Amino acid sequence: MGYNVDAAFAMIEPRWWKPEGRGAARCGVCVHGCLISDGKGGMCGARFFSSADGFSSPYLGRFISTAIDPVEKKPLYHWRPGTRIMSLGSVGCNMICAFCQNHSISHPARRPPPGELNGMSPEALAVLTKKNGLSSVAYTYNEPALQGEYIVIAAHVLNDSGIASAIVTNGIFSPAFSGEISRVISAANVDVKTFAKAREQRIAQERAIRAEKVAKMQQATRGDASSAPTGVAPLRTDEETE
Repeated sequence: MGYNVDAAFAMIEPRWWKPEGRGAARCGVCVHGCLISDGKGGMCGARFFSSADGFSSPYLGRFISTAIDPVEKKPLYHWRPGTRIMSLGSVGCNMICAFCQNHSISHPARRPPPGELNGMSPEALAVLTKKNGLSSVAYTYNEPALQGEYIVIAAHVLNDSGIASAIVTNGIFSPAFSGEISRVISAANVDVKTFAKAREQRIAQERAIRAEKVAKMQQATRGDASSAPTGVAPLRTDEETE
């Protein structure tokens, strides 16, 4: 179900960023706080800046994967058990994990032009979800924070149709982003990538401690559930005790 994303989202601008110096911008979605120079993008591969066009998020409202999954596949702990959920994935991620199962979309070797992805307005998403007899939507497969502006808007549209919103995320949000996204979602899976703090920091060069992020999401999530599955792939790690 396609639509003119460029026209529909012409009035929606990326919100979590600020200009910094001449010809640069500071992204404010996650803890990396990427300083993006003219013509460049953040480490996520989904948010960009140019002096001519300003800050942009070209994959906003565009999805590379749409599927209907059992809710347990997310997985969410005792949240609407036995139901199925509309699942959407896009492009980009703010972590770089060697064992990523979705590396082809989280950090693709070739960044696909936005026009190659399927556009989905919040209204169309609500209709599609209802048409399939579903009552919840999950943003998953890649890091959903990169669709933050879309998720916030879509959540209100979906809520009006009795549809709940959930995210499957690595959880390394900035405080500003976390505070807003937690008010519009009903469930969150904060995916722990490793049990070893040193390895966790190496994976994403991040400054956040996973347990703290999980606790914050549990406290802040408006709805029924917040779970923290390990998400650790069965590979040899730097720490054999993992």
